[in-house]
Amino acid sequence: MNKLRIIQHQSNFDKIAHFINNEDDSEQVEIWFALELQLLLGYAR
Repeated sequence: MNKLRIIQHQSNFDKIAHFINNEDDSEQVEIWFALELQLLLGYAR
C-alpha cells in the first residue's frame, strides 16, 4: 500500500472518530461507532 492511500485511509477514520471525556475533562477516549465503520469499510449490512 502506498503512502498516499495510507494517508487517505487515516483521514477517513479521523473524520468519523468521536471523543468521550470524563467528568473533569482530565482523560479522553477515542471511539468509533459500528454503523459509521460499516459504511467506511464497505459492508452492506
